[in-house]
Amino acid sequence: MKKLITIFLTLFMLISTAACQKTPEKAVVVKKDTERMIEQAQASDTDGSSLISALGIPDKYNVNETYFEGKMLLSGEAPVYLPSVETVPIVEVAPSDFSQEFIDKAYKALVGDTEMYQVQQGVVLKANLEAQIMNLQKRIADPNTNAEQKSYDEETLSKLKELYNSKYAIDTFEWIKGSTQLTELYKYDQYTMDKTESYYGVALSESPDDSVDNVIRFSVNNSPVGEDVSKDAVLLYENGSIKPSDTSVTYQWGTVSADNYPPELVDLSGFTPEQAYKQGEKLIEDLGLSEVVSLGNMYLNIVFSNPTEAAQVSAFANKNQLTKQAALNFDEIYKESLQSCALNAQGDVRIYYTLNYCRNISGVLVTHDVPSTFVTDEAWGPQWVHEDIVLSVMPEGIGSFSWNSPYKVTNVMAKNSSMLPFSDISSIFKKMILYENEQLFDSADINSGLSQLEFVVTKVTLSLQRIIEKNNIDNGLLVPVWNFYGVQIGRSKDGLEIALKKDTPFVSVNAVDGSIIDLARGY
Repeated sequence: MKKLITIFLTLFMLISTAACQKTPEKAVVVKKDTERMIEQAQASDTDGSSLISALGIPDKYNVNETYFEGKMLLSGEAPVYLPSVETVPIVEVAPSDFSQEFIDKAYKALVGDTEMYQVQQGVVLKANLEAQIMNLQKRIADPNTNAEQKSYDEETLSKLKELYNSKYAIDTFEWIKGSTQLTELYKYDQYTMDKTESYYGVALSESPDDSVDNVIRFSVNNSPVGEDVSKDAVLLYENGSIKPSDTSVTYQWGTVSADNYPPELVDLSGFTPEQAYKQGEKLIEDLGLSEVVSLGNMYLNIVFSNPTEAAQVSAFANKNQLTKQAALNFDEIYKESLQSCALNAQGDVRIYYTLNYCRNISGVLVTHDVPSTFVTDEAWGPQWVHEDIVLSVMPEGIGSFSWNSPYKVTNVMAKNSSMLPFSDISSIFKKMILYENEQLFDSADINSGLSQLEFVVTKVTLSLQRIIEKNNIDNGLLVPVWNFYGVQIGRSKDGLEIALKKDTPFVSVNAVDGSIIDLARGY
């Protein structure tokens, strides 16, 4: 039994990485050609018709295919989510940094008159080092610590002792009144305090000690200075005095709206989604972003002060061996479990909301399913982070605000993209999911233990997503993309069934030319 479970999970890992393959050279889909794609998008329009009437898009995507004599199935009756507009544009974007003007505006809206100080960088408190050294010494002396962990701890301990005796270890921080003026700052090696990277930014807090939690922080990290560097500017605000503590456990219940939420949970605090939405919208308006972004999703979060009482939710949320029925109904079962734990908890339970905002281009939201795209195959190579605006709203006010990697729209390539009929997109999806997984059926594991793989489509979406030219993160295009999401199921010859709910799409298809998009590479 354990061997079969291992085989299943290994195969799921293979399936999950299959989407990272290059577009096949054979005629599954067209080869990638950005100039040709733009020409195709500009070639014609939809004569003013709606997306559904022009492209033959169904309300529900029904699919039922059998491959390899029943060893692989593709099924589903999935809702199709579309923009509420008739046309979808293509625009060129470039990574942008935060201007001094916006930084000042954000500081005023978020921090206000709170007295802030410069965070001291490149130095560390001796008291903090002493605590770390003591904890490491205890773990090293513990007979239950394994040899590998002990070896790692001894190496770390040696580095910390060396740092403790260096000029970078100080007794107290200097309290210097803060300023929002952009200045050149540095990132440091945590053990040697050598400068590893420079950037222009701001680092402010109610305390110069960055390790203090229950304070207000405001920081700006514009993209690093230099050649071949990542594009990852970020503006971050946190109010540690009202955010959940590190000892609490937070679970996300799911999406809610002003008129669609679980009243029993909301009654725990009396803080409604509508109240949170109004606070979020006011902040977006104060920042001057109301014409740029739209609310993508609002999530209800539940905070347990007693971690033990959240154990039941944790066990289910992290379960990786599900039946098909449980995987398809995972959200409902998870929500019921979480709600039951929250309503019956003896300890304090808090409610707050997370609001995710997306750039809005002519009424079409810009989405992404991975944090960034990489230039090279090396995970630590230069990357371009996807734009993301997230804020948390507590009953006491804004708990946090972050804006990652802002875009700058540099050109409108097509106001009304000419897109392939949905029947063509569906055909490409079916061929591609077959191509990506056919090599699995040549493996000994399939022939010896696994009798069947099934891919169940649960959701289909059309939105704008960023693509780039290979090895180029200086600019990109926001293009219409079809995403097919779902659940993967493996079945053994002796009746075992394991399902995996995927957070990323089975396949992402460029709606204009039918090319397959590798999410990790961005093209």
